[in-house]
Amino acid sequence: MNSEHAHEISRLLTELKSQLPDYRFGQMLGALDVLSEDMFDRSLWDVEDEQLVDVIERFQADLARRELPVICEAGV
Repeated sequence: MNSEHAHEISRLLTELKSQLPDYRFGQMLGALDVLSEDMFDRSLWDVEDEQLVDVIERFQADLARRELPVICEAGV
């Protein structure tokens, strides 16, 4: 792990934790592991640092989409 990736991963994990205040850290890592398997067919143990950045960013984007309000139109 180079220091650039380490800082980026740390920053992203801090941001992700603020998006998931009710998750324990282990739960957050478990969710990232499942997503890693889905994206790269590799567990967190085996992904490269760049891939881990991609996994965390994807999880953040998925969470952000869920937070968008759903617009319902009456009579449709």
